Amino acid sequence: MIDRNDDQRPILNIATVKEMEEIENFYPKILNDLSAESHDQAVIRCMYSWKSYKQHEEIIKDIKRYAGLFFYPLTQKIEGMNPDYYVCEILSYWQDCVNRISS
Repeated sequence: MIDRNDDQRPILNIATVKEMEEIENFYPKILNDLSAESHDQAVIRCMYSWKSYKQHEEIIKDIKRYAGLFFYPLTQKIEGMNPDYYVCEILSYWQDCVNRISS
């Protein structure tokens, strides 16, 4: 449970900024680099990953917008959730692509 004396809002703000940076800057740059190098399969897989991030774009914006006013009710709601996470082979391939481009 979040302690009201331990303000996590700055951390939440940083997280939302980084998530939006990936959606708006990171993925378009990687896609551009992959396209320029004619890595068609990598482009397709990167697009799937980007679309996965973009599905949450409005939620991320709402979290950033309302975290200051509704931080504690929001954290209580999140803590009460039981989310399911699904990972597919595309994500492991995506990490390989990023590693190759970075090196």
